[in-house]
Amino acid sequence: MEIELIRDIVIIVTGVIFTIAGLVIVFVVLSLSRKIKEITKNATVVMEKVQHAADDVQVITSYARQEVAMPLVQLAGFIQGLGQGLQSLTQMFKKWY
Repeated sequence: MEIELIRDIVIIVTGVIFTIAGLVIVFVVLSLSRKIKEITKNATVVMEKVQHAADDVQVITSYARQEVAMPLVQLAGFIQGLGQGLQSLTQMFKKWY
């Protein structure tokens, strides 16, 4: 075998190996791209559900604040006012006696 023939065979084999490697890389990249798109799609669905749940929790807490906490605060203020009024009355009577 002459050196030129061996050189040509090496060039052809190298070209075939690089072509096959390139095709494998393209296949892997396309496969990963499909998987990533599927994962991001599922993540988007999950994030939408989490957002809806957070909105529901916000509605529940605002309702509880309006219907429970605010009347309790008003009741506490009323009781505190009564206590201060009674204290003022007792101090007035103490001054008279």
